[in-house]
Amino acid sequence: MSPLFLDGEVLEVTTDIENISVGDTILFNHPYIEDCILIKRVEDIKNDNYFVVGINKNSSTDSRSFGKISKSSVLGKIPKLK
Repeated sequence: MSPLFLDGEVLEVTTDIENISVGDTILFNHPYIEDCILIKRVEDIKNDNYFVVGINKNSSTDSRSFGKISKSSVLGKIPKLK
C-alpha cells in the first residue's frame, strides 16, 4: 500500500476483525493469487463483504479489479494511524 507503508516496514496488526468499519485498513488474502497478502482500505461493507481500495488509486490492484473481499479472507486490521 505504498506510499503509506514501505516494503519491509513492521506494522502493528490486530486479529480482532469483528468490528471492521469503512475507513479501516485491513490485511487479507488475495482472492486469486495464493500466498499473496494485500493491505487496502475498506470503502464499503455489505453482508460481511468488503469493497477495498488502495491508497494509491491510480496504480492499485483492488476491488475495482477483483471484486469484494469476504470476511473469511481477512487476516487482520491495522489500528488507526495517529
